[in-house]
Amino acid sequence: MRNDQAVRLVLMVGAVTCLPALADPPTHQGVLLAGQGVDWQRTVTEFQEVSVARDLNTGAPLNLPFPPQQSTRFRLAAAEITVGPCAPAGGLYVRCEMGASLANNHPESSFCGAWLQQGGQTQRIWMYIVDGVADAGTINFNQGVGAAPRKLTFACASKFEYLEQLEEKAKNKEDLKKAIEKEWDYLGVIGKCILWPRDSPANVKGRFMPGPIGDPSRRFRTCLRATRADYCGDGVTYTKDRTLIWLLDQPDNSSSTVKHARAYNSSNPSKPYRYEANWDENGAICILKTRYDSLAPTCQKKFTVVVDSKGEGKERPDRYYCQAGSPALNVGVLMNESAQQD
Repeated sequence: MRNDQAVRLVLMVGAVTCLPALADPPTHQGVLLAGQGVDWQRTVTEFQEVSVARDLNTGAPLNLPFPPQQSTRFRLAAAEITVGPCAPAGGLYVRCEMGASLANNHPESSFCGAWLQQGGQTQRIWMYIVDGVADAGTINFNQGVGAAPRKLTFACASKFEYLEQLEEKAKNKEDLKKAIEKEWDYLGVIGKCILWPRDSPANVKGRFMPGPIGDPSRRFRTCLRATRADYCGDGVTYTKDRTLIWLLDQPDNSSSTVKHARAYNSSNPSKPYRYEANWDENGAICILKTRYDSLAPTCQKKFTVVVDSKGEGKERPDRYYCQAGSPALNVGVLMNESAQQD
């Protein structure tokens, strides 16, 4: 699947009204709260897509077993949820079919791709349930707690187990792009990291899924940071809506031919894709100067080492700011390339 069909999609601001998608990968950075500015103060410090399960009557937070039993009912933001059949748990997460109806006294709302309205029928949706708690831009997994009820994290999922399944239904490339965008738009960062499409010609492995029990899930947790542009690993996201990125595993061993093809920006050939940052689960390790310049002063203080890298085919070097102790562009878990130049 070529990059302009799946991995480098232009994705609009999240379509979920009361449980909005927080980031729009493969855009780098995504949804903002209304009225926020255009500089580093455009920040969201929580996973907006994550909602605590609450008791239908009292509204009190609920602890639930993982995975929840079928027919369990609770409230998530705008929706009253009824747990349906779930796929076998993938260790730290599970994909479940859910019934969703509009919660009492709540305005009509879009929720995980379904429109909920007063007196309307229960809608069928799909959600990921992650056995962990969202905190400061990451997920702290509930490791070793057995079957005891605990706080869980809920995120919108696609009705397709893998987005590549849409290829079988699309009549042409344009239909495929629109179909994937439709599925992608209502997902938050968790759903998008799990579903991130593979693109073998571009050396994109994708599928940044939480690992089995006991696994630290570094690829998944790093994807959460990189996709939300959480450079300092503090939960603050530096966002530019619909910015496209490549997200690749480190080290990037792509051939020069693949790198050259990946750099081409079909929508604006004068602004090719270029190396922006490398990442681990704690945030960015090195960051392009133009990104560094946009950071809050307290965040800039974390990047104290200057690295100049000419790169393949570059007439002049790009300047990066790196954290002390790891001033190299080829280390970490993931790296991203972006065509955004400012």
